[in-house]
Amino acid sequence: MESERLTIEREELYCQVWAEPIFRLAPKYGISNVALKKICKKLNVPTPPRGYWAKIQNHIQVERTPLPKIKYDQPKVHELNMNRSPGAKSKPVKPGPALLPEALEAIERIESWPAIKVPRNLINLMTIADLKRQRRLEDAERERRRQEDLKTMQELELRRQEELRRLQDLENQAVRWTKAAQLRAYVSEVEKKAYSSDLPAEEQELVTSWLRWAREHADRIDPLIGDAWKGPSIPKES
Repeated sequence: MESERLTIEREELYCQVWAEPIFRLAPKYGISNVALKKICKKLNVPTPPRGYWAKIQNHIQVERTPLPKIKYDQPKVHELNMNRSPGAKSKPVKPGPALLPEALEAIERIESWPAIKVPRNLINLMTIADLKRQRRLEDAERERRRQEDLKTMQELELRRQEELRRLQDLENQAVRWTKAAQLRAYVSEVEKKAYSSDLPAEEQELVTSWLRWAREHADRIDPLIGDAWKGPSIPKES
């Protein structure tokens, strides 16, 4: 294995990182995105902010962050060790396909994320917690549907009872009206019979009093007469 040293100059690196995304530039040096960003930080080379390449692809003009002046104690170059096998030839890196702005922005966000190692026991706890949460949601949904079904049944029972009450009221009124009509017809026949016969004045007075009482009774039980009339029981529209 041969070790080849590559000198990266500060001004040249600045032009490169503002010419293409770091995730494409880093493989050309044979290093990772994180390693290239560390070199930029060491040489005080500013890198494009998040969303920069997405705006460029959308043809939005964005100003570059100028290369700051170097301080007396800062390096101007970085020596990079390039490990190569004997006789190996460097292969040119082919340019990748153009990415959508959303993809570029997502890659930039992912590159900035630190590496996180999740313990196996924590993964198991997360899985159990997810299962419990899913079970709670399912139980809550079943309870919600049960309450809805119960409410629907109660409403149907109230409607059934109201319909039964209206039917009973209708039949009672019809019976009272029929009875009142029968009584009036009977009273009229009694009146005809009484006045067609020669009754003493005292008996005629008694018959007249009885006729008045009978007609008043018929009026009292008639649902269509007086204060008893309230109209048919018509249900309200729901």
